[in-house]
Amino acid sequence: MWSNEDLVRQFLEEFKSDDPGHFIQQLPANVELHICLGNQIYSDSYAATFMGRKGVQNLFNLCKQFFEIRSITPSDFHPNGNKMVVRGDLECSLNSTGEDCTSSWMQIWTFNKGQVLKIRIFADFHTVYSDNLPDLEAIAKDQGMIHH
Repeated sequence: MWSNEDLVRQFLEEFKSDDPGHFIQQLPANVELHICLGNQIYSDSYAATFMGRKGVQNLFNLCKQFFEIRSITPSDFHPNGNKMVVRGDLECSLNSTGEDCTSSWMQIWTFNKGQVLKIRIFADFHTVYSDNLPDLEAIAKDQGMIHH
């Protein structure tokens, strides 16, 4: 059986490799993935909720269209009961401009008996992506993804 930290590391590796199939198949049908990109004070931030396995696949597809990940490295794991806070760094390039980007991120994972129930991802991309967040929103709307 995989530890919670192993599940997080598997998600990050598959996120980087553009091959989420194995990870997604391990998720329960009712998994929730919430994402908040940008500085939440500004109106050009992006937040969305992706429901179920298909929703998680949609997030992978969306990210693949928007940027290419060079590295996604967890630096801290903080377990607390059925939750784990994970912090790390991302290096990527934007597909639309080729611009190199870096960002620190935080994820809050909720588990139940070795299964991922919910993932919340937060990253402040505002300073780097401020001109590109509207592109992310347009791609999400084109794909019919949930947005709020």
